[in-house]
Amino acid sequence: MLVGLFFELGTDLSFGLISDTELKIKDTPNQGIYQLARNCLVVGLVSWLVGGLGGGVTLGLGVGLDVGLGGWVFSGGVVVLRHYRLRWLLYHNGFLLFRNLVPFLDYCAERIFLRKVGSGYIVVHRLLLEHFASLYTESNQPAAPPK
Repeated sequence: MLVGLFFELGTDLSFGLISDTELKIKDTPNQGIYQLARNCLVVGLVSWLVGGLGGGVTLGLGVGLDVGLGGWVFSGGVVVLRHYRLRWLLYHNGFLLFRNLVPFLDYCAERIFLRKVGSGYIVVHRLLLEHFASLYTESNQPAAPPK
């Protein structure tokens, strides 16, 4: 019963701390992943604290660590790790020219190749969009060059 009370207290407290960020409109690049990372950190720390208090003196550290990591994973911590791992892999394997793509994408938006919509970008020119779409056929092979 005491564990259930601490669990309920921890979830109410952690979700109460992060609920204000859910309603904000994303207007800067990477704002969503930054908010998710912050929320995961808050949920993990609160879960660690509540789990440590609920576990007592002898088991507090182990139970707190288990509950804290569980809260961090449950709230999306793995998604944050995968996001940054994917960005690192793309950059180090040569698929991205820059580590920070925001200045490049803003440059493209200034030249009217892209249009900034909220925190994302969309392709404006139909010819550019068709060119990118024609690079690969359905069998994932490069398409023949136009005649």
